[in-house]
Amino acid sequence: MAKRLRISRLPRHVAIIMDGNGRWAKQRGLPRLAGHRAGTENIRRIVEASARFGVEYLTLYAFSTENWRRPRREVRGLIQILAEVIDRETEELHRSGVRLRHLGSLEGIAPELQHKIRRSLELTKDNTRLNLSIAFNYGGRAEIVEAVRRLVAEGVPPHQINEERISSYLYSAGLPDPDLIIRTGGEMRLSNFLLWQSAYSEYYATPTFWPDFDDKELEQALIAFGQRRRRFGRLQARAGSAPQAVSGVLRKRTLSAVIGIPPLVVVVWLGNPWFAMLVAAAALVATYELYRMLADSGRSPLTVPGLIGAVLFALIPLCPDARALPAALAAAIIVTLAGSALGASRSGRFPDWAWTLAGMLYIGWLLSYLVALAELENGWRWVLLTLFAVFASDTAAYFGGRAWGRHPLAPGISPAKTQEGTVAAFLGAILAVMVLPLILHLPIPWWQGLLLGLLVGLFSQLGDLAESAVKRSCGVKDAGGLIPGHGGVLDRLDSILFSGIVVYYYVSLIVL
Repeated sequence: MAKRLRISRLPRHVAIIMDGNGRWAKQRGLPRLAGHRAGTENIRRIVEASARFGVEYLTLYAFSTENWRRPRREVRGLIQILAEVIDRETEELHRSGVRLRHLGSLEGIAPELQHKIRRSLELTKDNTRLNLSIAFNYGGRAEIVEAVRRLVAEGVPPHQINEERISSYLYSAGLPDPDLIIRTGGEMRLSNFLLWQSAYSEYYATPTFWPDFDDKELEQALIAFGQRRRRFGRLQARAGSAPQAVSGVLRKRTLSAVIGIPPLVVVVWLGNPWFAMLVAAAALVATYELYRMLADSGRSPLTVPGLIGAVLFALIPLCPDARALPAALAAAIIVTLAGSALGASRSGRFPDWAWTLAGMLYIGWLLSYLVALAELENGWRWVLLTLFAVFASDTAAYFGGRAWGRHPLAPGISPAKTQEGTVAAFLGAILAVMVLPLILHLPIPWWQGLLLGLLVGLFSQLGDLAESAVKRSCGVKDAGGLIPGHGGVLDRLDSILFSGIVVYYYVSLIVL
């Protein structure tokens, strides 16, 4: 499975000191090289997990310049293991979209191994899913010394030498500095690793030996990073991997809102069928994003029937015949079940059918409540109330989590979501539902506004967690990339899917 999980305030660059192989082997009565082999087998797992979590750059400290001082037999074994790993893993990493990079010196390395390393770098140079740097024959001090020698050799004038110039002469030139450095094995030192680049890195140490360091351990390290406040020399703390990254996301979200909200308000005001057409288009795109996630994770949903079904379910409220919904449900079950039985492998038939049907109902049917809401008296006003209350809840959760988030809410589903952010989401929804009726001229008593705000806040958070659970099962961070700063259409709709139901039944059962 080759995708991302949704974790906000994510370190862009994670570097790992892979320590503890020898002690792992000793605990089991095995030779040290057995521990090193177990450690190399763990690399693939952590590379895959890093890509799933959305880490862009991963650097692994494989062999330091000081490691040459180890017993010759161990050194020869380590070199042999490296050559075997290159032969065994390069093609798979290439297929997975991983770009390989070597940090360190090739001087003194056997020509055959140099050729293997250069070939792997050349093969993967155009890949973009994850940038994986292997620090082999690497030493932080040697790297700085080499950079200074090159500057002197090229005759660079002293007044032109600054931090940026030196960085451009390091092995890591072109890579962002590591945001998070993880050390396994319980030690608390850098061991000559990325000395220049780690000036403002956060550190995370775990007693777990490298062969046992799994994706759960990595997740905990990322959660710990997200809860820290990075000052970068300032008095005011900033969250996340870098101030520029956070402000960049915020700018994108603001731009998306400025561009998207005015036409959305106009379409809602026009009412059905124009609003219904917009909802149907959203259902089409969001369902496609869901099916694409499923396909990327090894499942085989029936995409075309599922997309057609999602659009039809979204438009069901426009049909005056009450028999339309049960007829659509029956048709969806029969068509998708028959298609899955004919087109999938024996082991995958039922899951593929279930996911296809789930896409229609989860997105198409739930979005139909917005279309039904628009059909009611003052429908466009109630739709705007729903949308803006959810937007207020999501915005409050975002800023509240950034400012005060400390305690994870559901780390098994959405590690970045915090209890403090959830409280802020409730407050945002309540405030919106209390204020918007005054602007939209809707008949909501204050106590009903308070209750409805609580329900919208609750169901918007449940909707967000539900989509996070789906994405986690697919191993992705975002459903898509259509909306800058938000991800995909499904990422923007997740909180609305559940909240629309709440407002619809409030209006139809209590107000009308």
